[in-house]
Amino acid sequence: MIIGDNCLESTIFDIHRLSTHDGPGMRTVLFLKGCTLRCRWCQNPESFRIQQEVWHYPQNCIGCGHCIDICPEGALKRDVTNGIKINQSVCTGCGLCADQCPGKALKKNGQNYTTTEIEQILDKEKPFMIKSGGGVTISGGEPLIQADAVTEIFKKAIANSISTALDTCGQIPWSSFEKVLPYTDLVLYDLKHIDPDKHKQLTGTDNHLIQENLIKLVEYIQQPENNTSLWIRTPLIPGATLEKSNIKGIARFLMNNLPDKFDRWELCAFNPLPIEKYDRLGMDWEYRDIPLLTKEEGTQALFWAQSLSFDPEKIILTGLTSND
Repeated sequence: MIIGDNCLESTIFDIHRLSTHDGPGMRTVLFLKGCTLRCRWCQNPESFRIQQEVWHYPQNCIGCGHCIDICPEGALKRDVTNGIKINQSVCTGCGLCADQCPGKALKKNGQNYTTTEIEQILDKEKPFMIKSGGGVTISGGEPLIQADAVTEIFKKAIANSISTALDTCGQIPWSSFEKVLPYTDLVLYDLKHIDPDKHKQLTGTDNHLIQENLIKLVEYIQQPENNTSLWIRTPLIPGATLEKSNIKGIARFLMNNLPDKFDRWELCAFNPLPIEKYDRLGMDWEYRDIPLLTKEEGTQALFWAQSLSFDPEKIILTGLTSND
């Protein structure tokens, strides 16, 4: 989005400061709204839609019904259990209900930031990022839906000696990559499932474009004038991606297409914490009763990934397990 004086805005649903995830060192991680996938296990369901949304905190509801009266879309109705219920398919995210909720049971999710405002945020945390070898990571959702804004943020970061990292699912036109890559030091690239049919079943689309873009990305990295690094990420989801055939299949794909072109392959343990997010959005989540992975399950996945001739130090398990 372009506002006055050609200043770009990005729609962000969360900012993690001094994070030690999503790249090396201490990082400021910007989570942008909008996603091209609908992963059934998604950790950030608030990222699906690019526009602002309204979250519901039923424990704060006083049952006054004022939000129902003022909603211009008729997206709210009374609910015996939770006080009210939001029809997210009707809600436009205008936030009028949240602005006037006396109990603070409704809150807006998603905020527009100008690139200048983001530059100011990064400048405050620059000393920590520089000292730790960190930087700024832009994640999502799929951040390249807002490729123009990401490009401008990265341009300003690079000019200010702040390292940049892009966290992407890869399901986006290559033209969006081309805008951002000249200002990107590190790409965190998701490979979720090797089988195209299962990928479509689990995420809403097959993996053809994702794999094509990854190969193009490797070709880009190989050019001598480019210094972009690459990390691969695979979520370990019980009953979905945490399968021997999938992990070994991804390992085979990496070996055949980019054996020495990536620096790290992260196997990311399933996290059940997003339950509250789904509840706030009034959404069902089929993984709400799935526990943390056990350390044994994580070790088994590492064994599958290391079954080919990879440097074992490149492949690591990230995230909590139930034995940690």
